[in-house]
Amino acid sequence: MKHSVSAISLEQFFRRQSLRWAWIGLLLTLLVALPCILYSAKRASERQVTVVAQAAARVFRPMILEGNIRDAQFRMVEALSLQTGETFDL
Repeated sequence: MKHSVSAISLEQFFRRQSLRWAWIGLLLTLLVALPCILYSAKRASERQVTVVAQAAARVFRPMILEGNIRDAQFRMVEALSLQTGETFDL
């Protein structure tokens, strides 16, 4: 029996298979890791917003309880550096 000229060696076969599985592994890692990273970033930003809201409530609570709601709202907008169109309700 004669061997075909297009036949690949065992080493080439394993090299191709290892590259193929490496690419598949990389793609699977990205498909799993990306949602995890995005979810982690979402949770971190939610915690940060909560901390800022708690700090603002602590700082401006005396003004609100005294009835200076408009003054407190104006100072909160300044302190939080809100842009035009960004609002919050007291």
